Amino acid sequence: MNAHTLPLIGLDGGNSVGYLAALGTLRQLAHHHPTWKPRLSWNRRTEKACLHTAHPVTETDLIKALHTALIGGPTDPSVGLTARELLRTRTEQIEIAFKQVEKDKSLTKADIKACKAAFKAELNELQRRWLEHAASHLNYGPDTKFKAPEWRAWELQAQATAIEQPIHAATLAALCSSACEDDEGLAEDTAFRTVRGAGHQHFLGIMANQLLSLTPEHLTKTLFAPWAYDDPTEALSLRWDPLDDVRYALRWRNPSGDPERKKQGGMIGASALAVSGLALHPVHPRQSGLCTTGFSEIAKAVTWTWPLWETPIDITTTRSLIALAESQEDTPDHRQLAPRGVFRLYRCERFVKDVYYRNFTSSSAV
Repeated sequence: MNAHTLPLIGLDGGNSVGYLAALGTLRQLAHHHPTWKPRLSWNRRTEKACLHTAHPVTETDLIKALHTALIGGPTDPSVGLTARELLRTRTEQIEIAFKQVEKDKSLTKADIKACKAAFKAELNELQRRWLEHAASHLNYGPDTKFKAPEWRAWELQAQATAIEQPIHAATLAALCSSACEDDEGLAEDTAFRTVRGAGHQHFLGIMANQLLSLTPEHLTKTLFAPWAYDDPTEALSLRWDPLDDVRYALRWRNPSGDPERKKQGGMIGASALAVSGLALHPVHPRQSGLCTTGFSEIAKAVTWTWPLWETPIDITTTRSLIALAESQEDTPDHRQLAPRGVFRLYRCERFVKDVYYRNFTSSSAV
């Protein structure tokens, strides 16, 4: 039994992103630090997450471990960290260099355009090399819009290397499935997908942006403090938090051009960890189409239901608990769930804001 507990007071079990971030924390530690024997539970009174380990882990230890895991990747984090640092350094150098180019009166507009294109190509290649270590699936494309045969090839490749690269295999299993195709011949994708390119909002592209922006400070204020939502959201929001619903009619400004989105409204650390937690919700084909673990259709609404539990459990048991069919009932029978340690179920709805975007409502206990 784990004897050491670290309260994660920033992760609220009733918040969809806070819940996913807790799962992401457990998943990364289980892979990168198995000797810690990480387990997760929820405080029954506060409904905040608690991390349990086999030996004492400080806040500093945890932040360093998670930042290294997320930025460095699952296979060789040190190489991934070096690649990301090179990308960030070169980005700063190029920004300075391009300002000098723009001031050079001897250059024509065509010269400046060509220089800009060359700089962009260099940075794209550096980002591709970094993501190959950190999260190689983010190099597949900006959105989950893949022809079924193309995705099938990646599935088979991941299956062949699943023992050596379990993180990658689990991630792909949670994104799309070639077993189900839509009317355009695309592999159907996860119910968590909220954007698909409209308004320059790209599902996988946003995930890459989050990792590129992520700092240890983002993780610290996510895990160990009430959320201030003081990080930028522009090109960084996956619309999983109810606060991400920024419809024009409810805003002082048009959200697509709101300058405040460049400064506040999001939690980058929470979102990055939540993406990692996505892999505990694999997709699976049914006769009715592709289903995502935790999702069901109740009263013609697409709903997502998740459990909170009081007993510390490891990643394997967590996967099983998330997938319990009893949780997806219209009116769950808590007499069946309580013996499994579940003391609360939360449920929210995913709604289609328009033809381009999806969002999630606030959750309520069921």
